[in-house]
Amino acid sequence: LKDMREEFEKKMDVISKYYSGRADAVEKLNLPKVTVSESKTKTDSDSTGGKDGDEKKASTQVVVKEETTQTGLKKENYYRLKHLVALDVQFYAEMKSLCVNIADAYAIILDNMEKNKEKLKAPKGTGGGNSMSMF
Repeated sequence: LKDMREEFEKKMDVISKYYSGRADAVEKLNLPKVTVSESKTKTDSDSTGGKDGDEKKASTQVVVKEETTQTGLKKENYYRLKHLVALDVQFYAEMKSLCVNIADAYAIILDNMEKNKEKLKAPKGTGGGNSMSMF
């Protein structure tokens, strides 16, 4: 059981390597980048007296600025995109295989437990005493 668990833990380390490799591949694609910035300005003014009497003013100004930098899909990016898809397919296959192996391991463990159910319940047997005794 311990060996199986260690083997599965080693295979699970592939996940972080996959995401790192995928991030590098996406970065090399030079996909369009969108930058959004928002600024709010709120002004309150309160005047008392004067020619027209009491006056209260409030204004809110919201400015949203969005910039998109686009680069077209160039011929060299086509192969980078294929590389990214290949990474995804490879990772999918590895994880599917890992899931099948884990399910098989659980089936083996359950089978062994069922076969040895009596030994697990009564490790020293069900007999009343020790048959190897001298008395």
